[in-house]
Amino acid sequence: MMFETQSGPTQKTVLIEEGEVLAKAVPEILHDLKDEGIYLTGSGDWQVQCNGVQLDKHTLLRDQGVEANEVLRVSTIAIGA
Repeated sequence: MMFETQSGPTQKTVLIEEGEVLAKAVPEILHDLKDEGIYLTGSGDWQVQCNGVQLDKHTLLRDQGVEANEVLRVSTIAIGA
């Protein structure tokens, strides 16, 4: 995953289980990043994109056409943009 952080883009290898949705996985990953002192830029809610397409947080990745080892980009949603 690529995270848009306060110190610039940060790539981390993370495991999202096959039956796990982003709504469950990403908050846990972001919590772990905060423990390392890594924070997303902005203060809005988070979003995940793959190949420029915003992914649904509550749908399995495979059901959205995401292949194993594809890079997912995590950023905050710009409010009022």
